[in-house]
Amino acid sequence: MAYPYQTQGFTLDNSGRRIVVDPVTRIEGHMRCEVNIDSNNVITNAVSTGTMWRGLEVILKGRDPRDAWAFVERICGVCTGTHALTSIRAVENALGIAIPDNANCIRKKLPKEALFSTLGRTAARALESVWAGNTLQYFFDRLMRNLKSGDTATANVTLWEPDTWPTSAKGVGFSEAPRGALGHWIKIENQKIDSYQCVVPTTWNAGPRDDKGQIGAYEAALMGTKLAVPDQPLEILRTLHSFDPCLACSTHVIDNHGGELVRVQVR
Repeated sequence: MAYPYQTQGFTLDNSGRRIVVDPVTRIEGHMRCEVNIDSNNVITNAVSTGTMWRGLEVILKGRDPRDAWAFVERICGVCTGTHALTSIRAVENALGIAIPDNANCIRKKLPKEALFSTLGRTAARALESVWAGNTLQYFFDRLMRNLKSGDTATANVTLWEPDTWPTSAKGVGFSEAPRGALGHWIKIENQKIDSYQCVVPTTWNAGPRDDKGQIGAYEAALMGTKLAVPDQPLEILRTLHSFDPCLACSTHVIDNHGGELVRVQVR
């Protein structure tokens, strides 16, 4: 079955003039885009490529699952906390650890603190003070009832002991990052990370070509775009910038034959 603008693999068919933008600037990470244009300077085919692969998921293999959050923080300087929280959720899901309600409330509050303005911080503190004042009496009364009834337990740490964890497990964690939905998947064997997968917002928003050469979102958005000045293809940049790409964390290396492409050893 033929698909519009389909290419064979990941290269252009070179019909018409070829325009290359490399690197695509003002984005996070490294990206290359090349297109074909017809005699009317209209884009007829396009290929976008992430040109930087960092291999953090490979580095995690064989490590203690408790290490994952600290490593994945390095995926992005903007989404540091989001990646850490999502990784922790994936490990907790794999090990069957249920966090207390108060801890869950704190996690849900974290994004609200990311209001990047002095006014936002001041307003948040004022709202928090009102909330704290209105609810303090409730928590105090509840604490006193627990103490009077003999309930002096502070925390249940049984599930946090590694000896109680299963030797093999799978888990997944989700959260909302600045660019969209973020998911981390983990597989544990012999209490070590066997495989780790991050699917970041740009993966959803962009989507690579498949093994049949069917186009992804970036290429589809470029189709039919007319370049006013082909030697200065600003329309290509504007279209790609509208997706706010983050190639630093979304680029992956795969082999559709299952062969090993790279091995990373950390000493």
